[in-house]
Amino acid sequence: MIKSSSSPGSTVVTSSAALRILFAAIESRFGGLSNLLDSGSRAEVIVNNEGLLKSADLQRLMLHEATALHVKNFYNREAALEIGR
Repeated sequence: MIKSSSSPGSTVVTSSAALRILFAAIESRFGGLSNLLDSGSRAEVIVNNEGLLKSADLQRLMLHEATALHVKNFYNREAALEIGR
């Protein structure tokens, strides 16, 4: 919980209420959150099923020509399960 001392008595604001206040402030200043998100080709998620990280895909990601890069099977599955334990 977050305490606000804007009034003579302390008011307790839950973190979810604080987040709503934050997003309302962002939207009032910049428009809706949708204005801040990429759309079109820049919103593309590059998916690579070969398990190899390709320099061309990484370059597109770093140049903001895509939002994400998903390289399936990039990390050994058994090792990933072991780390997750």
